[in-house]
Amino acid sequence: MSSKKQEVRSRKSVADLRSKSIEELQKLLAVSRADLLEAQKSLKANELANPRVVSKMKREVARILTIIHETEITEKGKEVGSKKQEAESDELQTSSLKLPTKATKGAK
Repeated sequence: MSSKKQEVRSRKSVADLRSKSIEELQKLLAVSRADLLEAQKSLKANELANPRVVSKMKREVARILTIIHETEITEKGKEVGSKKQEAESDELQTSSLKLPTKATKGAK
């Protein structure tokens, strides 16, 4: 990737990344990783004008991964929370239907 393209492509803000879906973030992650690989190759070949670009790209990849994991955890938490609420409501419904029974001495 040429340095002009790198300058045009500015770092995504965290708020912009959080507003995206997991699928969009995964696509962005693939592109960012490809760009990072290309920048690393350029650095090894001494073609990269600014070597700090590589560390900035690494941070961007880490930022995207962090937001993906945070999103997955919150979605999983919502699923668990809704299942827990369903289980509690089912338990309340079944417990209210059960009537106490009297045990007789002769019935064993």
